[in-house]
Amino acid sequence: MKKILITSLSDISKDSRVLKQVKTLLNNNYFVITAAFQNLNLNSTNHIHIQLTNKHKLKFIFLSLNRFYKLTEDLISILNLNTLKEIINPYILDMKNKLKSIDFDLIISNDLLTLPAIIHLSNNKKPIILDLHEYFPEEYTDNKTWVLFYKNFYLHLLKKYQNKLNQINLITVNESIAKLYRENFNINKFNIIRNIPYYHNLSPRVIEDNLIKLVHVGGASKSRKLENMILAFKYIKSNLNFLVDFYLVTNDKDSQNYLEYLKNLAQNEINNPNIKINFLKPINQDDLINKLNEYDIGLSYMYPSNINNLYCLPNKLFQYMQARLAILASPNPEMAKIVNEYNLGLVSKNYEPQELAKSLQLFNKQNIMLFKQNSDKASKLLNFENESKILLNLINSLLN
Repeated sequence: MKKILITSLSDISKDSRVLKQVKTLLNNNYFVITAAFQNLNLNSTNHIHIQLTNKHKLKFIFLSLNRFYKLTEDLISILNLNTLKEIINPYILDMKNKLKSIDFDLIISNDLLTLPAIIHLSNNKKPIILDLHEYFPEEYTDNKTWVLFYKNFYLHLLKKYQNKLNQINLITVNESIAKLYRENFNINKFNIIRNIPYYHNLSPRVIEDNLIKLVHVGGASKSRKLENMILAFKYIKSNLNFLVDFYLVTNDKDSQNYLEYLKNLAQNEINNPNIKINFLKPINQDDLINKLNEYDIGLSYMYPSNINNLYCLPNKLFQYMQARLAILASPNPEMAKIVNEYNLGLVSKNYEPQELAKSLQLFNKQNIMLFKQNSDKASKLLNFENESKILLNLINSLLN
């Protein structure tokens, strides 16, 4: 039985993309070893918990006191001492240390940051698949702190390992991201594997009389300007009743504060008695698509605050499709391409509330049901059962 090592600097218990990789390989009789943050609740894998305690950090810093570590790391970034930062990076070192005795036949890494570690672990003998699911050097360019401390390091890795990146096998989520790497770094060897759900055997829900039920799921991130979706309902002039439910995930104080801002905005700015906006607790991922099936329109909105947001192809778009919903998408090129190709709904002309409102008012009971039926047809094609074949074919080609 071939052994595959999957690494990720994420909470693997919540990382849907990585979990689908794991489950696909397990279902195809591979021996899977995972290494990531947090724990993995799958008894069929061997999991290595990457965790940087204070004791770990002390081993990797110049100074003897742990409280100076962050200052040291930031100083290295500011001075552009990226080779030095690579050498002392605690994630890279900890991964090398914990995985050095692991026997494997192929490694899949889900982070550019781990590239030096996986090259070291492969020892130029074991095949590598690197998932560049984001355009890493522009990941959070709307965040000045991120730009100051991280952008140069990602650029350093892409330039230093350019030749190696053209030798290993790369995957990403869409052609737009692959094109950015090709044009800016001459990195070419990409397979496109989208982050889409498994097939769900559902049927389109019949619309209730005079009530359109809309839904948005995702993170409460200020950079996404979710308030534009709320403000759109200030401009609605329709006899239809709209019920709008938001299921937003918060991870820190900033996102919690942003969620409170959105709640206040909905309460104070939307005075139309025909429109009700709710903020509900996030839904467990295992139950999400079945719950979404209760709605009519999925709102797939992403403000282009950075280049990754512009070219995003989010899981939620395909979750709405699997739930057999009509879709209103913002005009991000990759989202618009899917919505238009399969006639799943409408794409707004721009990202502003007034244009979102115009698009919303083009929906009616007849075209919503048509879009839902088209989602039903597309769900049989755009599912991870089909998408995973690309990953399996790549792995099989590398191991045979």
